[in-house]
Amino acid sequence: MNHLRVILDLTFILGFKEGWSEVQVHDTIRVLRSFSLISASSTSSMVFIHIHPLVQAWMRDVASINIQHCQTMALQTLCCCVTSNTNHLYQYLAPHINQLLDIITKDSCHVNDKHAAGMVLKERGYYEKAEGLFKQVLKVLRNHEGEVDVSASLRVMGLLASTYSAHGKWKAAEELNIKLFDLRNRIMGTRHQDTILALAELAVTYSSQGRYNEAEKLELEVLKQRKALLGENHPETLKAAANLADTYQDLGRYNESETLALYVLKRRRLILGGEAPETIQSACNLAAIYQAQSRYSEAEELGLEVLDQRRRVLGKDHPHIAHSMGNLAGTYSSLGRYKEAEDLEKESLERLRKVLGLEHPDSIQAAGNLAMTYEAQGRFKEAEALQLNVFEQRSRLLGENHPSTIDAAGNLAAIYNGQGRHSEAEAMTLRVLEQRQELLGPKHPDTILVAANLAAIYGSQGKHIQAEELQVEVLEKRSRELGKSHSSTINAASSLVATYNSQGRVDEAESLGLASLKEKEELFGKESPERLHAVAHLVAVYSSRGRYKEAEELQCEALEVQRRIFGEDHPNTITMVSSLSSIYAFQGRLTEAEELQTRALERQISESGEEHHNTIIYMSNLAIIYVKQQQWQQAGALRFRLVNLKLRSLGKEHPETREQFQ
Repeated sequence: MNHLRVILDLTFILGFKEGWSEVQVHDTIRVLRSFSLISASSTSSMVFIHIHPLVQAWMRDVASINIQHCQTMALQTLCCCVTSNTNHLYQYLAPHINQLLDIITKDSCHVNDKHAAGMVLKERGYYEKAEGLFKQVLKVLRNHEGEVDVSASLRVMGLLASTYSAHGKWKAAEELNIKLFDLRNRIMGTRHQDTILALAELAVTYSSQGRYNEAEKLELEVLKQRKALLGENHPETLKAAANLADTYQDLGRYNESETLALYVLKRRRLILGGEAPETIQSACNLAAIYQAQSRYSEAEELGLEVLDQRRRVLGKDHPHIAHSMGNLAGTYSSLGRYKEAEDLEKESLERLRKVLGLEHPDSIQAAGNLAMTYEAQGRFKEAEALQLNVFEQRSRLLGENHPSTIDAAGNLAAIYNGQGRHSEAEAMTLRVLEQRQELLGPKHPDTILVAANLAAIYGSQGKHIQAEELQVEVLEKRSRELGKSHSSTINAASSLVATYNSQGRVDEAESLGLASLKEKEELFGKESPERLHAVAHLVAVYSSRGRYKEAEELQCEALEVQRRIFGEDHPNTITMVSSLSSIYAFQGRLTEAEELQTRALERQISESGEEHHNTIIYMSNLAIIYVKQQQWQQAGALRFRLVNLKLRSLGKEHPETREQFQ
């Protein structure tokens, strides 16, 4: 499908003596600039001509009735800039393409321009419009089956399927990918590379739906075929191995995932070199596997290496640099180094907004990450404002039922819960759960995660029976879907310990707590954060049973490990110090309890400020210790301080503020 007629028209308008003249074009630009009708700038090694909005309005007012033909040519000119190597320009092209598509009639737009425009809009997150364009292209190609190579239709089908996936339309993507695989298999044969690629894309669709076992089966077949046809060291073979490593990680089979990811990294370093983009991506994937296993020091080391390499190889403005910053910030957050995480996330967000634009999905994701870092620091007002903006942008651009919009709603619910706005958090999480079940099904890991979050919100409100029912359901589903030894299954069992303990069912709580502790030791090691979380649950059970010596012994051992790995200022270290203080207080060792609680409070204020929810908890604990010591003046002063803090952070009508007044 060629552009000959449009190109001839462009030559007539822009040409000189019926031919193209570079000199004539530059002379025309110079004259227009001299009258301040246009300005020029350079972006990403491309020259852009800017027409003042008033001039544009005047041009539209005085334009002839043939303006639509000129608009069609303008679209064709923009689409000439669209290649696989110019996606860094898409943010500049997208607004103009969008506007022109709203003006031009469907029939006057050339099929090649629809194809190119669809690629730009898909990349920029305008999925609905991109889907419509690709469907129109497919219709035209099918009407010209005898004239057009069938491979063109198959390529557009692939683009439409990937747009469905990006839009969260997993079922539509799956149906189209199955159809695409069948067509390629019939036309090209089982061993053709495009057929194998279609199988790989279908596996990605299964993974997106949480159907990891089905994805694994297909990915094993893709890897086998690529090894046989291309050899073990071919880039496509290594890509298949990397995809399989990701699926093993999703299945919680971390040893297999790490082994395969290490293999891919070593082969790519040997074949492509240490600074090839594929090699750097392999290192990034391996860092994610370390992160999933709570091996944060290794994840940080590799994350820093990836960031340094990408800065050196890609240049300062490449989006992958901002993505690497975001990944490293996630590791810092896991280590409790929120200030470093925040600084990186702010820089990442600024870069992405500059390079990709304010409304690109990656920019919006970066803003969401920063919001949750604010939440972790107890800066709920900043977190809420930013997360609300993320939610509104995604609702407007992607629709209310897109997975990313639902994620934003879930994060907003977590912020509400952190503020003690449990009713709002519960209502929003119930809606998120309903959407997840409808979109992904009740067995998808993301659906089950939302159910676990809802159980935690029930627990925060003292609704222990509802919390237990939901936690038992989560545990059963994770055991069935992921296996009993998967980290998510073990975490579900660990959460149930706290619920049993809150209900006074201490025998069940202790039995389950001991089992969770053993499983986490075997899976993650004795010095992992996961094991330390299990210890915290068991310490609470021992304290409830009045077995303070056992609680103290276990807490002291865990605190020593926590300090050695994460340092004195990590939020969990401070929490452990506060918990140990409470154990001392239960035993009547009030002087030691006061000393530890004071230390925890001072560190918490230093790290997160006075309005953080943990600051208020530690302040309340210290006030109780003062009361037990009959230090009425100190207790009164602290209570007064608490009232003012809760008034400022939660408001006069909040239940916790009212309780403090009483």
